[in-house]
Amino acid sequence: MTERQRLIARKQAMQAAKNKVRKLEGIQVLDLFERETNIPLNEAYRKGCSAICSYSQLPHSRLPHGSSASQIAVWILQTMDLQEGYEYFYEIGSVWARIKIFNLPSAVPSLWEAGHYGFLLIDTDFSQIQIAGFDSRDEDHYLIDIIKL
Repeated sequence: MTERQRLIARKQAMQAAKNKVRKLEGIQVLDLFERETNIPLNEAYRKGCSAICSYSQLPHSRLPHGSSASQIAVWILQTMDLQEGYEYFYEIGSVWARIKIFNLPSAVPSLWEAGHYGFLLIDTDFSQIQIAGFDSRDEDHYLIDIIKL
């Protein structure tokens, strides 16, 4: 891939992320940046995902796949340590967004749907990573992982 092609690919990824976060409800987007521009964030992401990928990490909570959208939203709101007025790093493919949640009841379903039934958030102080979604550890349930870093 040439340098020009890499630049175009980076611009396309950034525009796709902008389009996606523009549709989120209950959230204010504070900043967008490419993954490689924030080394501490990437390190937190790597540590959190390593714990989950090792299969030694049991999920914090599980919910059957057949659950309704409202059941999923309630489950996430009751299980995850999300708070209004707090800032988080939100993963959008190869782009990170620094977001502030101002309305949890609308933000949670919006994040869930935008991530195609899942999302990943990292606290801005890099103290924990929270993931809601599904993976191969349990293919019959949605999972929530909360990992202290």
